[in-house]
Amino acid sequence: METLSKYRVVRDRDSKTDVSDEFLCTVCRNVVWKPVYCKQCECIFCYNCRPQTGLFSRISTFFGAERPRHGRNNCDNFEEVQVPTRITTGLSKLRVRCAYEQNGCRMLLYYYDLEQHEQHCKFENIPCQVCQLPLSRRLPIVKHSTRACFEEMRRKHPSGIQQQFMVLLDATEKAETENRRLTLVTDGLQEQINNLDSIYVKKPANKKDGK
Repeated sequence: METLSKYRVVRDRDSKTDVSDEFLCTVCRNVVWKPVYCKQCECIFCYNCRPQTGLFSRISTFFGAERPRHGRNNCDNFEEVQVPTRITTGLSKLRVRCAYEQNGCRMLLYYYDLEQHEQHCKFENIPCQVCQLPLSRRLPIVKHSTRACFEEMRRKHPSGIQQQFMVLLDATEKAETENRRLTLVTDGLQEQINNLDSIYVKKPANKKDGK
């Protein structure tokens, strides 16, 4: 997760803190995620939204580019410091809905428990856009083959058109298998021809002393 929408924050009698402006990223205006704080302008950013201060930025400034500015007051000197305790304490009291709520997860997590939960949430699966079979993006990623997709569609809708899809798929896979076999045979024959050439084709003799 790279951003945390403020609409995922729960506002009920068990929530200790509302989403005030000081908890919102200065750039994306979502709830700050993995917060970074600037000492100079006292603005807060998500880690991915933080001002860039790397080598490329310094080189660009050296060659005349305007120094990048950030924050509400156009601060041009980003100096990262520890996030103030009042902000980390406030964030710790926020209760947030799991990112996979739409898949069925009903967990409400405190801010600092959220990442650990979502890394292992059993509702992480995202439906295939074609057959809607739940797929996972976690490692190891299992390849969702065309056959698996067609078989899932046939299982859900055992109509004549789905049967024809499977027949077409079987024919396509059979043709691909035969093409791979012929390619191996052709490569083998070519290798034999090259070996025969190296054995039986007489190499021209080296000329000595101009003769």
